Amino acid sequence: MRALTFAALLVTTLGYSAWAQSPSEHEGHHPDQKEAPAGKPAAPTEMPRGASPSQGMMGGNMQMPDMMRMMGMMRQSGDGMETIDRVEGRIAFLRTELKITDSQASAWNAFADALRINAKTLGEMRDSMMMAQQSTGSPDLVQKLTLQEKWLAARLEGTRAMKSALANLVGSFSDEQKKAADEVLAPQMGMMPMMSAMRGGATTGMGMPGSKPPK
Repeated sequence: MRALTFAALLVTTLGYSAWAQSPSEHEGHHPDQKEAPAGKPAAPTEMPRGASPSQGMMGGNMQMPDMMRMMGMMRQSGDGMETIDRVEGRIAFLRTELKITDSQASAWNAFADALRINAKTLGEMRDSMMMAQQSTGSPDLVQKLTLQEKWLAARLEGTRAMKSALANLVGSFSDEQKKAADEVLAPQMGMMPMMSAMRGGATTGMGMPGSKPPK
């Protein structure tokens, strides 16, 4: 039983998850689309949610590359993927929701810079991982773990920087701002999947166990 549990956790960690929509989900987006006549090539399937055009091209006529599956699982497990894109929009949203005052501007700018640097670092690493797979093909098991190790190391460094900047900022918050921070900061910093997994006793893609031991 322990061997089966470890194998299941390993598969989860390496990110073997399907990105493509199911047929029923696809039909739901196009309820009026008529069935293509027999003998004609089927229309291209929709691109998986969250994928860019370049990502779709990388797969060609083959199945989605292993790296894309890994990235999809990392996004779902709270490994920071959702903190990369549209960082300026998220920063503007947070500033508005937290009602940052003029006296808090300096501490806020330091925190915002930490968010920007983290997004830039992870974005560059994501792109380099994609390009590496294009040139070398699908990574083997050891290579996947090596890539995950590099990703988690970058995440740790970024998390430490954000934590330091946030601690200084929160020290100047009013009670109302602290309450708002609890509500809006966690999802914007990629913490919600991790916290949900910890409450439910699951294991995240970071290999972090929850509160309930496996049976």
